[in-house]
Amino acid sequence: MTQFPRFRCTLYVAFLFLFIGCMPVGHDVTMLSAVWEPNSGPLTVIDDLEVLTNEEESLFQDAENLSGKIDIFRYSSTGRGTGSRIILVLQKPVDDPVRLAIPKDESVIYIQEDDGWRSIPSSFPTLNDLHILVETIKKGELYTTEAKIVLPRGGTELIGGVGWTPEP
Repeated sequence: MTQFPRFRCTLYVAFLFLFIGCMPVGHDVTMLSAVWEPNSGPLTVIDDLEVLTNEEESLFQDAENLSGKIDIFRYSSTGRGTGSRIILVLQKPVDDPVRLAIPKDESVIYIQEDDGWRSIPSSFPTLNDLHILVETIKKGELYTTEAKIVLPRGGTELIGGVGWTPEP
């Protein structure tokens, strides 16, 4: 895969999310997509959308070995009530597809690290019949990392992600 020394984050095209509220998931799932720029400074979480709960802010602040800047830029939901909340924190395109568990009616942060993924909290109850598939697809010069709910009866529904382009 092409090396990306620095990234310029581009937001997903809006029409990809037009039907997000009509998803046949059977459970309310909210996804917050974020880009992480690790550095040696203190952790800064930018939430211009004002979508983080107090609990999620605490999860970030209590996280060990997490520094740099995390910018939350996308909010998507499959329903209107309470349910599962996933914060997907990406720092680069995903080399290999990964399946991530969906929490059962609580919040979890998934952080893409250099050597894999970690979740905060590290353990939590999950929905047995649903999970998130995260994979990067190349379209021309654009790399798009998509987060899709894999449905129990087959198929997927797009719920989050980020577009990446190499900086000139």
